[in-house]
Amino acid sequence: MISIIFWGSTVLSLITALLAIILGKRRYMIVSAILYYPIAWYMNATPRYEGALLLYVLHVLIAYVLYIKKRELIWVAWLSLVPLILFPLWIALSVLNQ
Repeated sequence: MISIIFWGSTVLSLITALLAIILGKRRYMIVSAILYYPIAWYMNATPRYEGALLLYVLHVLIAYVLYIKKRELIWVAWLSLVPLILFPLWIALSVLNQ
């Protein structure tokens, strides 16, 4: 049951983050950060994934870029999205390779 909450909220968070960048809405990015919190908090408590809560800096960075609405800086938002996608993939691969 708990894994459904973690993985479900993570997938919804990534979809919401993509929508936030595509639509240019910072509110969606804030919702994405809230949905990303359970897995980041849980993984931050493990020794292997310490610092997972620092991914919130990327959520704030993307929300700020969307707030200032500079089209020249949208690449920063897309680039900041890469670690947010790669972190859950890293966790999934770690679990599958056990």
